[in-house]
Amino acid sequence: MFEAAFGYGLTDNAPVWTGISAAARAAEWQHGRQNELNQTQAGTGSLLLKDPDGDFDPRNTASPYYGNVKPGLPLRAYIAVGSTIYPLVWMFADRLPRTLSVAGTYAERQIDMTDGYAALAQAGLAGATY
Repeated sequence: MFEAAFGYGLTDNAPVWTGISAAARAAEWQHGRQNELNQTQAGTGSLLLKDPDGDFDPRNTASPYYGNVKPGLPLRAYIAVGSTIYPLVWMFADRLPRTLSVAGTYAERQIDMTDGYAALAQAGLAGATY
C-alpha cells in the first residue's frame, strides 16, 4: 500500500497520510549497502502512478493536491498482514516528471524518491561537533 503526505515535508513529525494505492502501477527502491565493505548510501526509488486526470501534476490547478505535489513530498509504502502493519519504506519526492501521455486519455507520472539520508548528507555540521 502507498501513501503520500500532501502539504508536509522532511521535518514535519506528524503528517496526515493520503492513500494513493489505487493510482500505483509499479514501485522500486533500494537502500543500505551492497556488502559490508561498501559505504552506506542514501536510499533511492521510484513510484509510477496512473495520472489520467493530472492529480499528481504539480502544474494542474484543478488537482485536489495542487500546491502540495512538489519535491520533498513524503511517501511511504507498507504491507498489512492481518491486523499487523509492516513499514517497507519512507522516502521523499525528488522529481515528478510525466513519463507517458496518450492523447489526453491516459497519463503516467514517475516520482523519483530518496530517503532521509540524502538530506542528512547535504546538511552541514555547525561548529566543532564531530
